[in-house]
Amino acid sequence: MILADCFNQSAPPLGKQVASHLLRLTAFVKLGVERIAWNFYYFIK
Repeated sequence: MILADCFNQSAPPLGKQVASHLLRLTAFVKLGVERIAWNFYYFIK
């Protein structure tokens, strides 16, 4: 509990940065995977 409180007090900006980077990264990866899947699908067809 106390450790979490310390982390919450010291880390909000960094946490938000990391969260936004993770969101961007997951969106980018999802887009890439979809593109690869579509290319693969058309290649098989």
